[in-house]
Amino acid sequence: MMCEVGCVAKVKKELLEKKGVSNVTVHFESDREIDFATIEYDPKIETVESLASVVTNIADGKLYGVPSALVTNYAPSTSN
Repeated sequence: MMCEVGCVAKVKKELLEKKGVSNVTVHFESDREIDFATIEYDPKIETVESLASVVTNIADGKLYGVPSALVTNYAPSTSN
């Protein structure tokens, strides 16, 4: 439970401090080997690499890794 609260909160806080990030949802399950996050961001301001770096640099790089990243681009629908 500690990591579900503390780790999730730390990762979310650090990512939300980035100028181009608008939303972060961390998907954590204690019995899953690899957890993941869904990050909504402006690609004109941030890159996948810059966001991964935020996570891997927490606690001087001793806690979290980013073994892969999947980018799904989407645009909100516009109705006139």
